[in-house]
Amino acid sequence: MIGLVLAGGQSKRFGTDKALYTFADQPVNNAALAVNRLRLICETVLVSASDRNVDALTSQFADAPNVTVMTDQPPFAQHGPLSALYAATTVYPDDHDYLLLAVDYPRLSEEVLTTLAGVDNCYAVTPDTDHYTIAHLWLSKQAVAAYLNMGSFRLSRFIRDYCQCQQVHFPSSNGFINCNTIKEEIHHDTQITNERP
Repeated sequence: MIGLVLAGGQSKRFGTDKALYTFADQPVNNAALAVNRLRLICETVLVSASDRNVDALTSQFADAPNVTVMTDQPPFAQHGPLSALYAATTVYPDDHDYLLLAVDYPRLSEEVLTTLAGVDNCYAVTPDTDHYTIAHLWLSKQAVAAYLNMGSFRLSRFIRDYCQCQQVHFPSSNGFINCNTIKEEIHHDTQITNERP
């Protein structure tokens, strides 16, 4: 199983690079938290970076065994998480097992990822939100390219309709909160604020 950290977002609402940000109660930044969690399950971890943070992330993980930082690859660059999937399958073109985790979830528990890793083709769902960037997929470069060539760039459609992934339900929890601004305080009693796509 290959871990894939989605760390190339624009972080417009957040105000600074979310992947490189460290909340006050964290020992490392959000990208490192995601990598560390995936390394508990996956032998290899890929980090999908943007042009803005690729140098910083490459330096950060330079000495981390089996961690590779990559950027979007032509002809499918700048299409969000789907570009990350294409880039990953460019590194490993044949069918492979991927466990996806976005840096947006610094409080996510390892138990969630372990549960998803035990179910083929699935994604996490809480009562209020579908979490398409927390998923387990079998992918190949051919399959991802075929979908992108149709001109559809919505990750939700790719996972739900094209890959026909099943939902794995979890209760609402602090771990599923996507913090969109630095000023947001995450407490255990905070409600999930994401909306369904």
